[in-house]
Amino acid sequence: MIYPPDFEQKIGFGSVREQVSLRCSSAGAREKLLREGYTASADVVERRLTLCDELRTILLMESGFPTGDWPDMEEVIRKAGIEGGFLSVDDLMILREGLGVTGDILRFFAPKDPALYYPALRRLLKGIDPYSAITNHINTLIDRYGNVRDNASAELYAIRKSMQQAEGSMAKQLSRILSQAQRDGIVDADAMLSIRDGRTVIPVSASNKRRLKGFVLDESATGKTVYIEPVEIVELNNRLRELEHEQKREIARILSQFTELIRPDADGLLQAADMLTTMDMVRAKARFAIDNGCVKPIARKWQRAMCWLAR
Repeated sequence: MIYPPDFEQKIGFGSVREQVSLRCSSAGAREKLLREGYTASADVVERRLTLCDELRTILLMESGFPTGDWPDMEEVIRKAGIEGGFLSVDDLMILREGLGVTGDILRFFAPKDPALYYPALRRLLKGIDPYSAITNHINTLIDRYGNVRDNASAELYAIRKSMQQAEGSMAKQLSRILSQAQRDGIVDADAMLSIRDGRTVIPVSASNKRRLKGFVLDESATGKTVYIEPVEIVELNNRLRELEHEQKREIARILSQFTELIRPDADGLLQAADMLTTMDMVRAKARFAIDNGCVKPIARKWQRAMCWLAR
């Protein structure tokens, strides 16, 4: 039997695909789901059904299989493969999370007998490396919240130490200047330090602006208050801005160095990313099956059936 190109649309299968798509964690899994359509091949049907049924069994009967949201690493890895570019801190977090899930999946299957437990799913894992060394390296560069660690490099540690010293000196100077200005009646008793364009300033009423030596960096919408950078801290502010730029450059260097280090592993990392999105897609189908009380049908070689719920 020959099926028309719009066969799935005619039978309203798009709504089923949409429901399964909502159960995917990653964009890559959703894209694979959209590309995977009708087939009359009994072998393909059986493979898809078996993958789905094995993962459905795992979700119902097993513990230890990762059940949270999974990231899509492919875009990050392709970015790492481009000469001259480098990954951002957010990219490192995605890569770390994705490799962590990959490792969790491999560890889940490792102790089980390959001949008895989930052979179809195991075939998806053939040749997959969790790249634990890369994960460990990322952990030396950023913390769990995505902050670059002080000891990510000796240079960064020295820069941040200088920044702390400059900030401490500036805080003492500003506290002294503000207190004196309050005693002299130049600023209000409840006036507080403020930040304008990354520089620390003191709010002063427009009528008193000539009484406090410094540079006016901003004013309020009404013009009644001006924000002055005291002349005594200009150099400290300049030094702090220089250190901030040095910090950005050093972080960029660290990230560039890391990206160059993992670039040779791009092909293997893409293989791991592909496995993860495929497993995510199959997991979405298994979740749909559980939510709707579906079980694996019997598919025979002589049947020419349209079956899609597993890959």
